Amino acid sequence: MARPIKVPELVAREVGDVMIVEKTSERKNGRYLYLCKCVYCEREFKAVPKEVRADRWICGCMRGRRTARIHHVGNALDSTELYYLAGFFDGEGYIGIQKVSRSDRANRVSYQARAIIGHTSVELLNKLREMTGLGKIFFHGPETDRRKESHQLSWTPNDLRALLPQLLPCLYLKRQQAELVSKYLSFAGQVNHKDAVAVAEYNAKCEEIYDQVSILNRRGESKEPAIAHFPVVPLEEKKWLAYLAGLIDGEGTLTIRKSHRAHRQGRVTYNAMATIPSTNYSLLNRIMGWTGGVIREKLKRSDNHKQCFELHLGPTELRQILPGLKPLLLLKQSQAKLLMEHLEVAGHFNRKDPNAVADYMSGREEVYQQLKKLNKRGT
Repeated sequence: MARPIKVPELVAREVGDVMIVEKTSERKNGRYLYLCKCVYCEREFKAVPKEVRADRWICGCMRGRRTARIHHVGNALDSTELYYLAGFFDGEGYIGIQKVSRSDRANRVSYQARAIIGHTSVELLNKLREMTGLGKIFFHGPETDRRKESHQLSWTPNDLRALLPQLLPCLYLKRQQAELVSKYLSFAGQVNHKDAVAVAEYNAKCEEIYDQVSILNRRGESKEPAIAHFPVVPLEEKKWLAYLAGLIDGEGTLTIRKSHRAHRQGRVTYNAMATIPSTNYSLLNRIMGWTGGVIREKLKRSDNHKQCFELHLGPTELRQILPGLKPLLLLKQSQAKLLMEHLEVAGHFNRKDPNAVADYMSGREEVYQQLKKLNKRGT
């Protein structure tokens, strides 16, 4: 007598546009079939998970031109959320057009608009996805000795049609890329594929915009993008603090610098510090006009990279901006809290009392080690 097949209950998970619900007892070519459900039309069907992951199984509601009928609306973002997201994109994000070769169509390439934010914190990416109501999170890179496991939050062309009109006025460093992508989306897909002349003209138009965006996003030496639209006069305090929060969460660091003072009989000093790196000097110069601080040139390690600069904010600047900045941070709130606690007691001890000095130094060392652990690149 044949043994009954155990059908384990699986947690429903989304794969592309299909939701894999549960395993069935039916087989196809020796493999078990899984009950799947279309995310959009909720039609149920059975398929092998490997086929679903390879995008061989796509529901009929998503085939051909009917795909264009699905519009991604997303959330209406307020000004604080928009400026935070703009700061994150300017610091860590990517807005561009990807060229994809289509092996299933002779002499044909396709162009796809994309916006991507990569990060090691899946929790942060989920917050950004919930904020916008758009995008999907994908695995990007495995964990190594020097780096954490990384993921990417990606927005498709349909997502960008809803997101960019809101985001574009708030972008500074990547506004040109966003404008070019919006221009491409205005005519993307509007071509008669049976007309060879129309296809050639369409591809030439796409290629022109693709080249312009690629130059702006190039890592090596290139012309610094103009940011004349960057406001000389500071924005409303809430807006520029939100932009600064996004920039620090994406690219900045909140830490304590530990230094040894030889002229103070080996005494160690602990100074609160925030750094924001960027290859665009003009951007850092404008932010310095808001916050104060100093810009330093970083060592250029390779000819394949642009010259990088770094804005340094010291204790004086941090005392002014951290109280308003901390509630707007999504990733580095713990670092901001530790820095604020450090700044409250920094320097307040009796230097003539050895016990008070020892207690103060041990407390500062503890905070320094906590920040070092939070900011560690590896695991």
